[in-house]
Parts: sequence; C-alpha cells; structure tokens
Amino acid sequence: MSSIIHKPSEQAPRRKLRALERLLSDGIEMKEIKKIEIDLPKGYTAVEILHPRGNPIFGRSLELYRKAFPNPDEREDDDCIFDRLENKEKGYNHLFHAISILDERGRVVGYSQFTIMPVSEHAVVVYAQYSCIRPRVRGKGLYKAIWDIRHAIAKESGKEVVGTMFETEFVGQANDEKGIQFTKQRHEVFRKIGAKAVMIECEDGSLLNPIIQPRLSADTNPVMLHMFLKLFPGEASKGEGIEMDKELAKSIALSYIDNFDREGFDKQDVDEARQEVLRRFGRANRVLLIDPQDLPTIVELAKNDPVLRAQIERDYGLFDAHAELVKKALKALEGKGAEPQGIIE
Repeated sequence: MSSIIHKPSEQAPRRKLRALERLLSDGIEMKEIKKIEIDLPKGYTAVEILHPRGNPIFGRSLELYRKAFPNPDEREDDDCIFDRLENKEKGYNHLFHAISILDERGRVVGYSQFTIMPVSEHAVVVYAQYSCIRPRVRGKGLYKAIWDIRHAIAKESGKEVVGTMFETEFVGQANDEKGIQFTKQRHEVFRKIGAKAVMIECEDGSLLNPIIQPRLSADTNPVMLHMFLKLFPGEASKGEGIEMDKELAKSIALSYIDNFDREGFDKQDVDEARQEVLRRFGRANRVLLIDPQDLPTIVELAKNDPVLRAQIERDYGLFDAHAELVKKALKALEGKGAEPQGIIE
C-alpha cells in the first residue's frame, strides 16, 4: 500500500496571492483603498479605506469592530462611520481616518479608526477612537504597526504631533467577573506600550477623571471613561515625571469633546459634556500622568466623584454590590498574568 505521507519536496506547490492582489482580483478598486507603505510583519498588508460604499474591506472591518466593541453605549453607529468616510470633503471629515490590516489571504485581522485632532494652531494629537486585533494574530507586532501608521498619517499634517490619546474603561467597569478582569488585563497592555492615564489631582489630593463621552445616539447614555495618553518621542518635556502641563491636558480634553461636535453629534449632549470637563479642570491643582497599574478602581474613584458613582448605579445596580463584585473578580485574577484576547482600545 502506498504511503499517504509525503515529504515537503513531493508536495504540489501551492500558490498564495498576497492580500492586496487577492482583493484586487475580486474586484475592489484602488480608488476605494490606499496601500500604506510601512514596515509590517511578513505576510500582512495595511490599507487606508478611502471610500466605504461597496468596499468589502470596510464591511469586514465593521464586523470585527462590532464584535470587539459590543456595548452600544461605547460604539459609534456604522452609518456615522460610513458617512464620514464617504463624504471626506464635508466639514471636518478630512481629519477622520480608517485603516485595516489584512493577512496573506485578504482577511481583515486588524482595524483602527482615528482622528487627527488640533490642540493648538501648531500642534495635533492622534485620537485613537477604536482599534482591535483578532485574537489569533496577537503577538505578531500588528498592534505596534497600527500605532506607527497613525503617527505617520498625523505627521502628514505638517504640524507637531504631541502623541496619541484614547479612552478606555476603568478597572472594574463591567457587569461580570470576566469583564472586570478584562479591564484590568487591558490596562496591563497599555502599561507595556508606555501609555499613561491623565488624571486631575484636586487640592485635597483626591483624583478626578478629566473626561466624559457624550451620548453617541438618542437611546444610549453618556459614559465616563479614562483618558490615556502616550506622548511621542520629543514631547517628554510636556509630561516630565508624573506631572503634565495642565493647559495641554485641558486642550486635549476639550479637543476630544469638540470632536464630537465636529462629527455631528447632538449639540446639547456635547455641550453638557464640555461643561463637565471644564468643571473638572476648574478643580485641578495639577494634572498627573499615572501608570495604569497604579490606578484606583472605578469603585475607589467613585467615592470622591458623584457623577461616576451615579454611572455605576445606573449601569450595574447597587454601589456596594458592585464594589464586592470588583473585589472578588480582581482577587481571582491574582497570579494569573493573562492578557485580553484581541480587543486593544
């Protein structure tokens, strides 16, 4: 009986199309995407989505995006994303970008949407709104590639690029043990890339979160989230040690709020969020950059923050009950050292 095991040299050669070539052969046109010339791990391709209509990469990217961010309070509506990409010439849509990373078979394995926000006449900051990597390709350098791509696109503005800011959940901002543990694990990812939380220190030494995300639609709620910042090399003077320039921090926070106005969200919702941010900076003695592992949990922060406490009670029920759940979940996580699978920002 003949052997069914073949040596590698005996196997018929399998010809694989590169991701971009495969998609072009399927009918996608270069006017819909732009290949990004940047060093990537072998076998991967990065593209910027120029036009979403009829674009299979955009559709597949949205599927990954929805899976990575299932909470509608935290996720933008698909139609809003589509509209900004399809109508780049309108308003401030030219500041908005969406990129996808494809494997050698043309499958979307990474996605990021972000805005290049002005913080002064001569400086911008990258607002990394959403980014995600499929679990099976984690650890291959794709997350770093996304950071490099965003920075490169920001530099095309010709202005000083201060860094990248993004929102993320507090430790404990979830409704079950697994979700709570995930928030802790994700902070560990941010620690490894050198991102820090921007926190307001009040006169009495208590910490106050600087931002609140306005409602993203009429049937969702405003959500308080951490503001994380990673300064680009050369900007260390704006964040020496643990203290950050207060006016720069305020400018970034207000530009973040203004971005919702630029993108067409409800003006009253945006104005309410702006007033809350101004109230918080009005209480600032100084602004600190805090390592993720040193941050208090959502429960600890809420003890000195009535707005955050009200959010916990709205989303999770009784405050004391959620405090016990957070304590139990983090206790169970001790010593595991696991990292979250796939979702990054």
